[in-house]
Amino acid sequence: MNKTLTLIRHAKADAPHGVSDQQRPLSEKGWQQVKRASSALHKRAVSFEQIYCSDALRTRQTAEQLNNHLGLMSACLHYQADLYLSLIH
Repeated sequence: MNKTLTLIRHAKADAPHGVSDQQRPLSEKGWQQVKRASSALHKRAVSFEQIYCSDALRTRQTAEQLNNHLGLMSACLHYQADLYLSLIH
């Protein structure tokens, strides 16, 4: 059985004054982006066994929306603080 790794960036976030970067929520545009992305993934019958996500608010909101729209089990969502500042080289 082949495994596939899918990397998804969080949707557009707001930058409210006085809010830490980690607590920035999705913007209205971001919510629309997640809706379009989840619809496209649903049409392609994409599913995920596991979702690993940083614990930043905007990434949690993105992952939860994808999870809900694709009908996945919430148990497959894993929030990890160490992913917040992870960089891919």
